[in-house]
Amino acid sequence: MTEQALDGVIFAWMEQGMEGTVWAFQDERHVAVDENGEPKWSYSGLHVLENGDHLIVFDIDGSIRWQGVVDLDMQVGRDPKHGMQTIRGTSVLGVQRGIAPETWARMFLDEPQVRLIKARFS
Repeated sequence: MTEQALDGVIFAWMEQGMEGTVWAFQDERHVAVDENGEPKWSYSGLHVLENGDHLIVFDIDGSIRWQGVVDLDMQVGRDPKHGMQTIRGTSVLGVQRGIAPETWARMFLDEPQVRLIKARFS
């Protein structure tokens, strides 16, 4: 399989009917600008991060903030009362192993520039 690097942003994504927030990536090739100059993201550029994806997260100055292979732990932070993983009261689906859950979530809330190499393309 040929690896393909994608540039874009990461964000915490949730829609009605989902069981929790998932960690997602928006490919910059699938972002248009509306008549007000606001970005319009397309579902065709949406990728939910999966174990095995390689992610490079950049700080605003272009330095690397974090990089590694996505390896989501589906148990850490699980609330025994409700059975859901939570970070500061928000339900999530997976937390990166080896990084504090709040640190991982903060990266996605900041929506930084990233490079993603998918483990597999569907």
